[in-house]
Amino acid sequence: MVAWIGFAGAIGASPLVPFALSAIAHRGGDGIGSHSRVATIIRVPAGETYAYRYPSMSSPHAKKRAVYREGDTVEVVCQIRDGEPVTLPGDGRPNYAVRVWDQLPNGSWIPDIFTSLEGKRGDKPPAGLGLCAEPTGEPVPAP
Repeated sequence: MVAWIGFAGAIGASPLVPFALSAIAHRGGDGIGSHSRVATIIRVPAGETYAYRYPSMSSPHAKKRAVYREGDTVEVVCQIRDGEPVTLPGDGRPNYAVRVWDQLPNGSWIPDIFTSLEGKRGDKPPAGLGLCAEPTGEPVPAP
């Protein structure tokens, strides 16, 4: 509570207050106070995966830290469980599609199939993670 009061006092009269509070509330499914989990990047083709702007592999790559390599750790703030399916069969990996996508603190997305998090199936995220608010789709260009 002291840290929050100190932070609030520091930005009290600033015109950035709405932006700062919005950014804090966006850190995951439940808003302020939601949990996050640390995961390791694993099972990636060619040793790396991209972070995307939206939970789709056809989405543009994220602007900040777009590439994660095998063994890197990432903080996951929330998940969606009904995203674009990602399949990576072979080499001992399960032969099924995973529709789970993980959101990182910077707002980018990575396919959960490439992380060490458990719970790749079902409706509920692993313990300590919430569901993300429904992501807005990528803007469709005007004709």
